[in-house]
Amino acid sequence: MRLCRILAVLGLLAALSLPAAASAAETKSHVGLHDMTCTSITAMGKGLSPNAALDLKLTNRDLGTTLAGQTVRTSAKGDFMVKLPARLNQVLSIRLTVSRSDGAKVAFADHVMAKGAAMCNLPFTGPSRTASLLLAGTAALGLGLVLVATAARRERILARVTALEAAARAVNDGTATRVTLSGSAAKGGARATVLASSGQDRGVLVVEGLPQLRAGRVYELWSLPRGDVSQAAKAIVFRFSDRQGVRAVQFSVNITPTTGYAITEEPGPAGSPRPTTTPVLVGLPQPTRPGGA
Repeated sequence: MRLCRILAVLGLLAALSLPAAASAAETKSHVGLHDMTCTSITAMGKGLSPNAALDLKLTNRDLGTTLAGQTVRTSAKGDFMVKLPARLNQVLSIRLTVSRSDGAKVAFADHVMAKGAAMCNLPFTGPSRTASLLLAGTAALGLGLVLVATAARRERILARVTALEAAARAVNDGTATRVTLSGSAAKGGARATVLASSGQDRGVLVVEGLPQLRAGRVYELWSLPRGDVSQAAKAIVFRFSDRQGVRAVQFSVNITPTTGYAITEEPGPAGSPRPTTTPVLVGLPQPTRPGGA
C-alpha cells in the first residue's frame, strides 16, 4: 500500500511538472521577419518542433488581406528560413502566423513600419514623416532582427540601430531621407547609410567595416546632385583607426531630395576637391511608387 501511495504521488508530481516544462520550451521558440524589399520578405523560426510541417501566412493587418502563404518543414533542430514573395510597398503593418497542419497556431510575429515609410530596401532606406516615427520604425526593425540573430550578429545590429537613432536625433528632421550605399567595399563587409535633411543641408553618415587605409590616405564622402558623380561636392573627410564598430560622422553640404552619396579613397590629410578614385560605396535615394512595388 505504501508503494502504491509513493507511485501515485510521483505520478502527480510528474503531471504537475509537464505544464512548466512545456512553458519553458515555448519560451525558447520564436519567429521573426527580416530582409524586406518591395517584393519579398524572409521569415525565420527557431526552437520549434523538429521535422514538422508548418503553414506560414503573411497578412496585411490594416486591410486584413493575405499577402503570402507557404508550407515549410523545420529542420532537425526545429528551425526554418524561407523567402516569401509578396508585394510589400506601402504596407505598413504585417503579421506572420505560423500554424500546424491541423490549423493550430504555433506562433506569430508582428512588424509595424513608421507611417508613410515604404517597405523597400530595408533596413535602412526610405523616408519617414516625423522624427519620432523614424526612430520608432528603426527601433522596431532592429527588434525584429534581434529576435532571429546570433549573439555576435545581435551586437552588430544593436550598434547599427543605436547609431541610426542617434543620427536621427542629430538631424532632427521628420522629412529626412535615408540612403543606403553599396559597392566594392560591401563585398568585404562594409556598410554605410546616409541620413540627410535637404531642408537643413546637413546629414549623418553611419558607417562600419570600411577597409583600413595605408598611411597618408583618407576616405571622403561626396554629395552627388541627381546622382551625377561629375558634379560631386565634398561633404567630409574622415579616417578611422580601425574597422571595428559602427561610426557616425556628421557633415554639412548642399542637399536636395534627389542627392546621392559616394565614398572614395583620397590622398590625406585634406582629401581632394574632386573624386580621384572610383567610389568604394555609392547610393541614390530610392523612389517610392504608390500602390505597388
